[in-house]
Amino acid sequence: MDHDSRVAKNNKVFIWLSLSVSGIAFYLDFYGKLCTLYNEVFQMIEKRRLEMIVVDKKKYKMAINESAKEVHVQVHGLMREEDAEGYMIDLQDTINKVSRQDYTFVVDGTHQTPVPSKVVPQLEQTMQFYSSLGFKDILVVKPVSKIAQVQIRNALERIEFSGTFIDRVPHSM
Repeated sequence: MDHDSRVAKNNKVFIWLSLSVSGIAFYLDFYGKLCTLYNEVFQMIEKRRLEMIVVDKKKYKMAINESAKEVHVQVHGLMREEDAEGYMIDLQDTINKVSRQDYTFVVDGTHQTPVPSKVVPQLEQTMQFYSSLGFKDILVVKPVSKIAQVQIRNALERIEFSGTFIDRVPHSM
């Protein structure tokens, strides 16, 4: 083999080795990025597990936020009698998943609509029921509706509510 052929062959081997090393570096870099992505996804899944929505129905939602040690309930509009039974079953199932004395119960009234005057006593009974569940603390989030806000505030005053009536949800659902 003449000198030029050997140089050409050596160049091909050098190029092949260079490409192989570059390829290995590329795959190692790719593998590192893949591991980083996997860890990020795993952390997102773990975070989501800590803030899981337990019930998501048209009229209401319930969630447990393990990291904040909160159980959230949120009612949309007026709860009808036919919805109340399912709500109570879902509520019981949800609150039985946590140690109540360690958790705060958050009643998100943001989307609560004004209730007819004949329903106000049931609103009081509901708030009294929430107070009797044995949670460490109870937060009631004020509705956007000023009328509903006054109705809930009055109901809470009549039952000597020991929780707190707050402006916004501390941790969203």
